[in-house]
Amino acid sequence: MSIYNFILFIVVSGKWFIFPVISSLVVLLELLNKKNMLKLAGSLRIRLASDFFISKFSYIGFFSFALSLILIFVSKGINLIFILMFIYGLSVISEKIKEFTYSKINGIYENGIISGKYYTWNDIHSWKKMSNQVSILDKTGNRFEIIEIKLIEVLVEKKILEEN
Repeated sequence: MSIYNFILFIVVSGKWFIFPVISSLVVLLELLNKKNMLKLAGSLRIRLASDFFISKFSYIGFFSFALSLILIFVSKGINLIFILMFIYGLSVISEKIKEFTYSKINGIYENGIISGKYYTWNDIHSWKKMSNQVSILDKTGNRFEIIEIKLIEVLVEKKILEEN
């Protein structure tokens, strides 16, 4: 096998096998840690409105996951296509489970914010008020928006820097 084939194999296996499996495992581990995260966050001060919806893209993932399971059990051998369908469906399902779980617990808590992820007050770098929402920049450079103006009072109380 030439070096080019080997590099192509590594790239393809990383893209289609390793990254989806690792991301699915990380999502599932986050969900297992949910009780600990809620305990660290403290009591709920303001519940955030969260919209959870399943897109057409997600239905394709659910269908490929179910079809791959059926084909793996019905067929006499395991085909690479079945495994790819299974991994793709697994990654879509795990992301949707994460979105559904966080949609129920998103909010402003005593010790931080849960908005798709748990941010302690120390993790938040700055914020700025936009028309009807608050844009928050965390210390890793990620920005997210929250549609809750009451959050400004909490951010001022916690002495978090306001952007101009």
